[in-house]
Amino acid sequence: MTRIHYDNQQATITNDAGMTATGFNGDIDAQGFRPKELLEAAVALCMTMNVRKVLERDGIDFQLEDVAATATASKEDGITNRFTTIDVELTLPAHLEAAYRTKLIKIAERGCTIGNTIKASASISVTEA
Repeated sequence: MTRIHYDNQQATITNDAGMTATGFNGDIDAQGFRPKELLEAAVALCMTMNVRKVLERDGIDFQLEDVAATATASKEDGITNRFTTIDVELTLPAHLEAAYRTKLIKIAERGCTIGNTIKASASISVTEA
């Protein structure tokens, strides 16, 4: 579970493990992750986790620093309150063969729970606590 709460005009994001991050509070001068950035990070992290799992499963020697992702969410013109695409660029270890790199990209996309949830348009239920 992830929780958002405000303290001293600052949004704080926490999880069950006690990890925290600072969320944007809407003030133009404030620091913190914007919701769009958190969405992009969730997709990118999910895909890099899948890549790492496959590399480890296949016994491929790699450095953790050689696996990375950049995700960019964007909207089509005229669409105001939802993103229409999320583009992900994966960085993979340089020593991998081209066919294996293609396989990793497909597995990363197919196995990403966050990406699959977004593609399937999950329902969201909002209630008062």
